Amino acid sequence: MKNPVLFLLTMATLSTPSLGAVQMASVLEQRSVVLTIYNPMLTLVQEERLAALSPGTNTISFTWGGSSVNPQTVVLDSVEPQDTWVLRGSSFLAGSNSMLYELESSRGWSGRLRLSYFLSGFSWSARYDAFTDPNETTLSLVGWASITNNTAESYRNAKVRLVLGTPHLLTAPAAERAEMAQAAKALREADELDRSIGVSRSGFSEYSLYTLKSTESFEPNQTRQVATMRAAKVPIHKYYQYDPTTYGNAVAMLYEFKNSQQNGLGEPMPGGLIRVYRRDRDGTLALVGEDNLAFTPRDEVAQLYLGNAGNIVVDRKLMSTQRANEVVDPKTGRVLHYDQVEEYRIAVRNRKSTPAEVRIKEQIIPPWSMLEQSHKYEKLSANTIQFTLSLQPDKEEVITYKVSHTITP
Repeated sequence: MKNPVLFLLTMATLSTPSLGAVQMASVLEQRSVVLTIYNPMLTLVQEERLAALSPGTNTISFTWGGSSVNPQTVVLDSVEPQDTWVLRGSSFLAGSNSMLYELESSRGWSGRLRLSYFLSGFSWSARYDAFTDPNETTLSLVGWASITNNTAESYRNAKVRLVLGTPHLLTAPAAERAEMAQAAKALREADELDRSIGVSRSGFSEYSLYTLKSTESFEPNQTRQVATMRAAKVPIHKYYQYDPTTYGNAVAMLYEFKNSQQNGLGEPMPGGLIRVYRRDRDGTLALVGEDNLAFTPRDEVAQLYLGNAGNIVVDRKLMSTQRANEVVDPKTGRVLHYDQVEEYRIAVRNRKSTPAEVRIKEQIIPPWSMLEQSHKYEKLSANTIQFTLSLQPDKEEVITYKVSHTITP
């Protein structure tokens, strides 16, 4: 399978060898290739090759086979600082999908060239496998990166970097080139942290960068999965949520855990599918549920909705409603506003054999004032309150409250 970039390996004199003559430069073995994969379908490729230039004008040709390369983002430079040659110009040949560079060299030169360009066809996504203890109090977590090569080319022994975040790219060609060069420089300068799992993490600008420690090879239309993180005994909090606006009349079962260093985590977690299993005392596994984990920055709380609970029963009723404090325009007789007073009764029953925390979320039309309530509540927003109950097995608790909210017809 051919390499993604083909370099001319021969040197041919196109005119009499002298300063100003046009030479085909000798570009030798590939030293390295780096794939920095953004989402969606945006990859920054950096190739390093040994090259030898003759005095005068040298022409270098780079050809891509079936890959989709944006020619406006191709940048050629020297890896090491040098003052021997300058880039005179470049041409893109659409018919052959190749780029020609003209380099003016004051004398013979050999060194490393770096070619950077944006390529479409690669993508990556995160997913997680999680395993709870029998009591569902801790979680062992394994993170994976699924990397797909949808190009027609092979990439072998490539250093792979995965970027969490998508840069803003302008459509103007000059802006694209400048944006790509700036991104390449930032990536080269990004600090890398040492991690034992095989991935180092660092940050640049507003993005998080995950660098795989081992090189990877990709064949066309191939997907590889690489472990990116492991954490054991992450404390989790299990609770049940009654929230008709989100889950309808069902009672949802959720896990929460904090993405903190204290919990064995502490790095930004890419969003992706997470599948949770419970490991029973005999070692067998049972699927608890799965959810799409949202991107979770460091020290933030991740929340997982894993299914509905049939053994937690919530019986919510509107017991009474009345209209009070009506204000009428004396000239027109039109009602300007009035208070709607409503009384609710919410019976919550735990039919499980274990204790359960149940959170009851209520929506109230603002402006409102609480007239009576049987339990303390937390005000989550202008129109949302939440009651939290701790129920023992086979117990029932009843919440009652009376609220008044002002209605303006």
